[in-house]
Amino acid sequence: MIPIIPPIIIALLMLLGQQASANQPQQHIQGTASWYVYHPGQAAAGPDLRALIGQAWRGQTVRACRGTRCVEVVLTDWCACPDGRVIDLDVHDFARLTDPSRGLMEVRIEPASVG
Repeated sequence: MIPIIPPIIIALLMLLGQQASANQPQQHIQGTASWYVYHPGQAAAGPDLRALIGQAWRGQTVRACRGTRCVEVVLTDWCACPDGRVIDLDVHDFARLTDPSRGLMEVRIEPASVG
């Protein structure tokens, strides 16, 4: 026999689930990406991205996405990244998302395990 769960219990469980997800840290950040000549697959994290990830940002793999195109990079360097830039991608990774002659592009950065 299958036990019947009272509706009030279901409502409470749903409410607790919503509160738990609201308390989780932000899983992505949006901002500007630039490029520099570095090592393909490696990138420099800007201040906002480092703050989002925390002290253990170095060595973290993130996904940089522009529209439906994404590249995965390892954060191995840091940058001052002026003007709200969140990441400096290697020119090869930048080129996988858009033409490097643009210089800058808007991206979404998320943990590589997401999506």
